[in-house]
Amino acid sequence: MLIQKEQGHIAVVVPSSKDIEKIKNEGPDTAQVGNINFSCSSLKKGFRNKKDAFKNNEIKFYYYKI
Repeated sequence: MLIQKEQGHIAVVVPSSKDIEKIKNEGPDTAQVGNINFSCSSLKKGFRNKKDAFKNNEIKFYYYKI
């Protein structure tokens, strides 16, 4: 069992027409639920209060293959 010391953060990637450079700079568009809810916002904006969210310019994505 994993015991977290603090809350995590989840975002769902949503369809977007962003070009590759914009995705590299701010991440894909996401829908997020938390203290502030977004139906569509950049990953970077949504995770801005998570100090190490973009540590080493990396973030983990998980997916379910249908």
